[in-house]
Amino acid sequence: MNTYYDILEIGQDTNSAQIKKSYFKMVRKYPSERFSEKFMEIRKAYEILSNEKTRKEYDSFINVPGDAKGRFDAANELFKKGKNQKAIKILEELHKEFPDILVIQSLLGEVCIENNNNGKAIKIFEELVKAEPDNASFAGYLAKTYLMRGWHKKAIKSFEKAIELDEDNISLWLGLSQAHMEGNNIKEAKEVLYELIERKENENFIISAYLAIFIIDLKEGNFESMKENLEKLSDEVIKQEDEKEHVAWILLMISKRMVEAEMFGLAEEILEKAEKITSGNEEIRKLKLKVDRFCKFQEELLSLEKDEEYHEDFVSFVTSKILPEESMGSELYIRGAEHQFLTHINKYRKYVISLSKKYFNLYEELKDFFEKAFNGSERNKMIKEHEKYFKSRGGRLEMALEGIGGEKLFNNVGNNGNCDLWQRIQDTYIREEPKVGRNDPCPCGSGKKYKKCCGK
Repeated sequence: MNTYYDILEIGQDTNSAQIKKSYFKMVRKYPSERFSEKFMEIRKAYEILSNEKTRKEYDSFINVPGDAKGRFDAANELFKKGKNQKAIKILEELHKEFPDILVIQSLLGEVCIENNNNGKAIKIFEELVKAEPDNASFAGYLAKTYLMRGWHKKAIKSFEKAIELDEDNISLWLGLSQAHMEGNNIKEAKEVLYELIERKENENFIISAYLAIFIIDLKEGNFESMKENLEKLSDEVIKQEDEKEHVAWILLMISKRMVEAEMFGLAEEILEKAEKITSGNEEIRKLKLKVDRFCKFQEELLSLEKDEEYHEDFVSFVTSKILPEESMGSELYIRGAEHQFLTHINKYRKYVISLSKKYFNLYEELKDFFEKAFNGSERNKMIKEHEKYFKSRGGRLEMALEGIGGEKLFNNVGNNGNCDLWQRIQDTYIREEPKVGRNDPCPCGSGKKYKKCCGK
């Protein structure tokens, strides 16, 4: 098992300045957003080795005769694998044997945090902070435990103390911002991140700060601020050639979440930025094509959804063929929708003919599929392929068909607005009233279905 020195790629005789330099180098190589597990290892190694007392303890501990170091490493590995109870058992035994080794107690506290033993974690880190008031990592972990309990003010105070002791630990800055956020102090949460940017200590930290601000704006529906900070992030990345791939990857991940949340305009805007930052990323290109395709047909889909000539099952199916599969949930669901159409082809024939006349662009986009569907041999071939797939998945056709008829698909179209990111309504994440389905009774009290009344 690697020592903390190995993780930072330094020797045991390295001085404190070199430890910090190596830490900056490693977090640039393994940014937290993309390599969270590796980043946590790096952060832990830095926290232990950057403090004189815990470093001395660690140095003596790794040379203790017997299997103590091996058991400590085993507990650490169990912790990484999420086997927290087993890790706690080993660490508690080690703590009894070595009650004065703070490194053991600190790791025990961390595992308790992840295991949701918040009361125990608070007790451990309060004792550690009392014993070592100048240890930034202990103050930071105590702040984290307070935050998990919902004690925002205590968490903020503890994070601020930790940052005073170590301004170079980005986790402390991000934690302080989160504490303000969870206390509904949006302005203060952003100010912490802007202060981190102004310090210009590390380019990677600047990018992480902008991304954190971006997420805050996203949660708040503050799209004007998002636009501004997306531009700043892009400008910052252009200065740093080696960060382009990392930021483009993050923007791709955010775009995928936006597609899953059916926010296609937002996804389109972010993907455009990602394409500018890095060229030749095939995954970005493919997702952007899917989103652009939906935006192209969105107006016709909205009109089709309101058109009472068409059965809602048919509208749901057409929508399922245009939506990016990422927003549909699973291949099982997509195949289920197609299977239902193919096995009830006569029911939909008149709607396809009408679609070709009233919604020509939509029809042309799906023309190849419709021609195969109305060709007997081709249709049977597709049905057999779907049935083979369902059989390989345990015959879960009923699950695939459940809900196709289709609240999910109707709402996909109706809630997207236009493809202009900055005109999206600002209640994307917080809905004050229950969502009304198309087939639910209209809340106005008319006795009609919502789609026949106020939902027209």
